[in-house]
Amino acid sequence: MLLCLFMSVTSTVSSSSIAVSSILSFDLYRTYINPRATDSQVVRVSHFAVIFHGCFITGIALALNYGGANMTWLGYVQPILTSPAVFPTFFTLMWSGQTTQAAVISPILGLATGIIVWLTTANSIYGSISLATTVKQAPALYGSIGSLFSPIVYSLFISYVKPKAFDWREYLRVDAIKNDDYSSDTTPITSLEISKTALGSSFDDDEKNASKPLAIVRAQRPTIQSLSLDELEHPFDAPTIAYLRTWLRISWAFLIFIIVVTIVVWPMPLYRDCIFTRSFFTGWIVVSIFWQFLALFPVVLYPIYDGWHEISTASRGIWGSLTNWWSSVE
Repeated sequence: MLLCLFMSVTSTVSSSSIAVSSILSFDLYRTYINPRATDSQVVRVSHFAVIFHGCFITGIALALNYGGANMTWLGYVQPILTSPAVFPTFFTLMWSGQTTQAAVISPILGLATGIIVWLTTANSIYGSISLATTVKQAPALYGSIGSLFSPIVYSLFISYVKPKAFDWREYLRVDAIKNDDYSSDTTPITSLEISKTALGSSFDDDEKNASKPLAIVRAQRPTIQSLSLDELEHPFDAPTIAYLRTWLRISWAFLIFIIVVTIVVWPMPLYRDCIFTRSFFTGWIVVSIFWQFLALFPVVLYPIYDGWHEISTASRGIWGSLTNWWSSVE
């Protein structure tokens, strides 16, 4: 169990670092600060983002520890802080009627609602707001419910006040990172596959473009953002799309199965005022041990198998760097 816990924590921190670095480098830096950022620039920003994330979560952990907040308190508070984005994200992916304003504002309002319900309930029931009262089940439960479900009301209200249907073809504008340096004259003009019809006749004239500096040609060439939705082409063919839809249905079925098992089948029968019998408690322990060993494969063993090539490559690189460094010192 300790081994699974250690691997789960390291995996969580790893995925969290990747998520934060992707958000800061792609969604913030490359979208709003430097839209023409190359891959090297984006990777550099992502490295700084990982360092920032590590320092930030370390500071938060130290602050919570010195403040007296334990893992139980954090476990009760976490749903209040993370739930507001659940349904706005679901609407973003599954409903074309949610507007940009609703997607941005509803999680913020949901978070405010959850915190208000959480703190006012703690004060109303227990007479004060402290670590001891905010960790109680009732305030945390009501606050989590407010954080989870109130964004539904906010999103629907904001979306219908000023409705605007989203065209799913806008996702075709998502551009891959340029693997080129815009200041170089030896790299391709662009990594985008744009049809000649969209480019226009001026770019069919090789002699005319050959007489211009490459930077000017690249600046004049239409980008994927400047094309109309009718000119965009889907990168996947029909069989690939059908294949992805098949796995989408499989993932939905697996999601429903996991929810039924972990929320209904397993915990609900135990929600009763009774004392475990010896046989029931024995069965509970046996199933728990079996589940731990079953979790050992996907949590510990399979990641090593799946990433063995990367692990071996990184290990050889580190060993080579240390060897070269030691040779230079000697």
